Parts: sequence; structure tokens; C-alpha cells
Amino acid sequence: MTIHRIPLIGNTLAKLPTTDLVLRRANFHENRQIKFDNHKEWGGSLSKEQYYEKCLAGNNVKVIHTTWTLVDKKDSQEILSSCDLYTEDSIYTLGCKDKILNNSLSNNGSNCTIKSMKSQSISNVYVNPKHRGKGYASTMIQLLRENIQSKQRLFCDTLSIKGGSGSNGSKQFFGVKQGWIKMNSTFFKVIGTNDIDGLNTNGSDIHAINNYNISSVVEKDYINTTNDLKRESIEYDNSTMIFTKLFKVENYHFHYVQSKLLCKYLNIKQPTAFGYYIDNDISSYIIWGHDFSLNKLYILKFYALNMNHFKILIEKARQESANYKLDLIMNWSDSCSGYRAEYLASLLIEESDFIPTVSPFSPASSSDSTISKFKWININLA
Repeated sequence: MTIHRIPLIGNTLAKLPTTDLVLRRANFHENRQIKFDNHKEWGGSLSKEQYYEKCLAGNNVKVIHTTWTLVDKKDSQEILSSCDLYTEDSIYTLGCKDKILNNSLSNNGSNCTIKSMKSQSISNVYVNPKHRGKGYASTMIQLLRENIQSKQRLFCDTLSIKGGSGSNGSKQFFGVKQGWIKMNSTFFKVIGTNDIDGLNTNGSDIHAINNYNISSVVEKDYINTTNDLKRESIEYDNSTMIFTKLFKVENYHFHYVQSKLLCKYLNIKQPTAFGYYIDNDISSYIIWGHDFSLNKLYILKFYALNMNHFKILIEKARQESANYKLDLIMNWSDSCSGYRAEYLASLLIEESDFIPTVSPFSPASSSDSTISKFKWININLA
């Protein structure tokens, strides 16, 4: 598995050129105008007003959302670029291989220390067409990264675009020199499956996920996620930080309330299932979110105990996407124990242009001051 080596002392931005460009939080009226402006990029089949209402609906349940802008100090009323910033709950641990060798920890890492911190996600990066090609998106992202680091967050993450600028004017992958690294995960569209005839549902108790049982599924996902951190920790010494973002009930409701509103706007029958889990002990599960405006079904979390469970759950997702005529969008992390190479081989896929990227920061506590390498696991989309 890939470990990204970023020297601790060097894990800061290359000094930005002297500039009059500054970050500023958008006010209520600016945020509305920004959403109207970028409606063409992400509004899909919605009107501008509907798209704005969709954004508000999701933000009411997403923890701590703000909109940031890049402006020139000489004309701070003109917005050059903008983005949304979400605060998330994340966890990390340090590699414990050296402690295991010294017999101070169990050899499976089960009693290593898991710590919690906030992280932040950058999304909806947008540059007004008349300002594109001037590096405003890159400057904004880098200034925002500095701002996030100063608030002692664990990391910030965003999606970059392969092969150049996107239609929204956002920059491609920033690169290690600017403190960003590619995550060990891949976005793709599922266009089919191999050997689905081998599916065996005998003895499997399959339940739809909804508002009444989502908390139990999220609790199980937390257990699986922390176990993945512990499992990874035994491979590395304490100079490596292993970290990830948690999936919370709020992440589920973020997609649920948007889906409900879109069904109203687009006159679509509201879904009754937002994923499935297998067996009463939730041994395997898949959680998804519908975006009817962009015609996509996003797999938000996926954990399969074995190949047969994987086939059952991926077929449920394919059926849901077919029922609503949505593209099935998934991403793959090679370090999540719920994903295995043979699972991926059973899918027919079309890779996305999006590249998950992350900028990790070493925690400020003195006990964690030896960190010089970073390992991301178990990416989710929410």
C-alpha cells in the first residue's frame, strides 16, 4: 500500500507570491448570487431558485458549512472565485509497529489509541468565466488550505480534475509541492457486472436502510472504520499517521433531505430505500444518495464481508439506479477491509475525471510531533 511521505517541516505551502488577493467569507446575498452563477455547472435540470433551495436544504443538516470567496483588496465587492467549506468529524492513529515489537501492544493493534479531530472538505470550487485562466482557483484553494491549517484541523480534502481545468474553472491536481497528495482511491461509474448469475441470496436476511435504522448502520460503520485504522497501524511505525473521515448520520440526512426536495420539484416518486444491510448484525451494508438533478446515484458507504454479499449489495444499487435511470457512481479505496481486489474485478467500470486529494496536517500535540508520513484510508463521498 502506498504511503505518502511529506516531511513534517516541509508540509507547509510554498510561499505564495506577493498579492492583493485575499479570502473573505460570503454574506447571505453573495452566497445566493454565487449559487445562481454556478447553477449552470451543478444545477442540472433545476431552475436557479430550485438549485439554491436544494443547497440550503442540505446545508441545514450538514455540520458547519461556510462559503468562501477570493477577492482583490482594491475591489473587495467583485468575487473572483468561490467555494464551499464543510467541517467534518475525523479520526487518526499512529503506526504502532514499534510498540508491537516491544511487546507493549497486542500484535493486531486492537488496543492502539484512536483520536478524534475535525477536518474540512472543500467543494463547489467556481470561477466566473470572465476571470478564468488567471490562477484564481489555485490561489483561493491554497490560501484556504493555510487558513484551515491555522485552525488545527487534521486535514482538508477536495476533488481535483484530471488533465486540466474543469468547466467550472477549477484547477487540476495541485501536487505534493503545494502540500496536496492523491488519495489511494478511485472514482468511477459502474456500467455492469461480471458473473452476476453466481449470486446467492439463500440464508441472507436483507433489510432496506431508512430513517429508522440508519443510526444502527452508522454505528456499525464506525466500528469497521476504527478497526481498519487499527489494522493498518500495525504495518507502520509511529512516524506515520493513519487517518480517515467518519460517516455520520448527518451525512445521510444531507442527501436524504436534498433527495426529498428534488422529488417534489421534479415530480418523482420518493425513494423508500437508501441502501441495504445484510443480517441483523449488519455484517455488510451499502448506503447511497440520489441526486435526481444530475441523474446520479452516489454510493456513500460500502462494506462487504464476502464476495457474495458484495454481489447482493451492488446488484441492489444497480436496480435502484435502473429504476430511476441514474448513473451509478462509486469510489474505491484499496485500504478498506470491506473492499477487495476480487470485488473490483467483478465490476465493469468507466473511470471518472475526478481525483480525490488530501492535504494532511500533523496534530499539534507534542506526543504526535514525530509524524512525517501520512496514510489515508476508507474514503467516503459525503
